[in-house]
Amino acid sequence: MSTPAPIIIDFLPERYRQATSRRRSSYWRVVVAVLFVGIFVATAFSLHSMQVDVRREYEEVNLRYLAAKSEESLLTAEEAKLARITACADLLTFLRHPWPRSRLIDVLFSSLPATVRVERFTITNEPKAVQPTTKSEAAAATPSTERNATTVLAELRKAVEQNDVVIRLEGITQDQPALHGYLQSLSADGLFLNAQIESIDAVAASPNEAKFTARIIVLPGWGLAGGPSRDAPETQADETPKNDAPAEKVAARGAMP
Repeated sequence: MSTPAPIIIDFLPERYRQATSRRRSSYWRVVVAVLFVGIFVATAFSLHSMQVDVRREYEEVNLRYLAAKSEESLLTAEEAKLARITACADLLTFLRHPWPRSRLIDVLFSSLPATVRVERFTITNEPKAVQPTTKSEAAAATPSTERNATTVLAELRKAVEQNDVVIRLEGITQDQPALHGYLQSLSADGLFLNAQIESIDAVAASPNEAKFTARIIVLPGWGLAGGPSRDAPETQADETPKNDAPAEKVAARGAMP
């Protein structure tokens, strides 16, 4: 036979059992409160640490930003200084734009064929063909109230670029092919844009001779549109002659006024 289960009889009043239950509930409420406070404190500490890190990074970034602003100010000042120096350099370069007359004479007469005799030559400024003005050029042509190297250079360019420097040769040739070859060589020299015959007529007194007039357009000088520049590849026109053309060389090639 199995042993019957013992019978437990609780003689404690109901209020004691309720007190025990309340104590247990209070204990868990305290545990939950402590856990909540701990989580709150940990979260606050974490947020504070993040705030400290962010503030430190902000101070570092701000220092770098201030340093960059300072360097930018210095760079802007240097760029403005460089722009002023460049404008002055461009103006000084432009002021030397007319090719030396001695150099033009040297190039003209150094390769003059023996069968060609120059009796007269002139160097003049002739107006260029009228070209339509673009919007950018019209805006650049607007007068400025400030006088500096840039505005002075713009005024000088506007005045000079309206004309071409033209050389006219008048003389006698005994060999027309040689004359044409001579003018072609001038066109390829790099100092002249174009060289061509304007007129050529036979000399009645000498059937083997012809009187000619040649028109030669000189390359625009430094600082002018179409002329040499410091950014363009070096050409023969960019090279400075070692010396001027001797007067004896000119006299040996042809008579001049």
